[in-house]
Amino acid sequence: MARLRSVDDKMPFMEHLGELRGRILWALGSVLVGLVIAVPFAEKIVDYLARPVKKTPGPGTPLTQALDAALTGPAPTPAQLHAVLEAWRHQIGGNTLVFVSLTEAFWVQMKVALIVGVFIATPGILWQVWRFVAPGLHAHEKKYAAPFVIVGSLLFAAGGAFSLFVVTPYAIAFMLSYARPGLQPMISIATYIDFLLKFTLAFGAIFELPLAISLLARMGVVTARMLAKNRKYAILGAFIAGAVLTPTPDMFNQTLMAGPLIILYEIGIVCARIFGRRPAPVATAEP
Repeated sequence: MARLRSVDDKMPFMEHLGELRGRILWALGSVLVGLVIAVPFAEKIVDYLARPVKKTPGPGTPLTQALDAALTGPAPTPAQLHAVLEAWRHQIGGNTLVFVSLTEAFWVQMKVALIVGVFIATPGILWQVWRFVAPGLHAHEKKYAAPFVIVGSLLFAAGGAFSLFVVTPYAIAFMLSYARPGLQPMISIATYIDFLLKFTLAFGAIFELPLAISLLARMGVVTARMLAKNRKYAILGAFIAGAVLTPTPDMFNQTLMAGPLIILYEIGIVCARIFGRRPAPVATAEP
């Protein structure tokens, strides 16, 4: 089967770099479009991302004081229950986020808009990745372009959602649990948003593992047998990555990161077995 570019017509090195540069520029253009789309919603997105901190009662605040008063004694009085409900309704007991420079709040919104723009631009970015690697594939393998872009975009979004809704809420609650009367959290909005965005992007990239393995297997770089043989090292690496990247020292949050890595690696093995390049049949000599 003929390739898109024959063996004797290999792309020169400088032309290869030019092609890479062009694909990167197109990908950056996609991100720019996503950024423009996300900017009008950046403020609401920041407010939503801040909810886990703002809804966590701080120590020594009206809400926690009302709870302490209501829970002290045989039974809470109606007045004590009313005080708890009022404090909760007004979110008086929540922590607050601060900004410590004039431009910090503005740049936080721009950073959030940029990351949201990356998620919006994921199909365009993956399309440029496909266009870059396509010359190394057979002509009949072009049919995988649409599944590559669609599945990759969904995996990236799933990784970001897993981070925002599963991993980081537990991490935030754990770290804020160290607050106590006399030790109040004063969290910078830039530090907090950087924390969230770092893990959102990291998990988005991690969830692309099955897709990356499928592509490498299709190009003949890895095989399902090779991946299965090195499974124990992958599991060890997943827990090391969980210990290094997780912001909390507890085993639960480390497992929250290592678990998906292991599952995604196993899915990658299955994908490599399905989509991996088949060895060419050995020609037999004519008698």
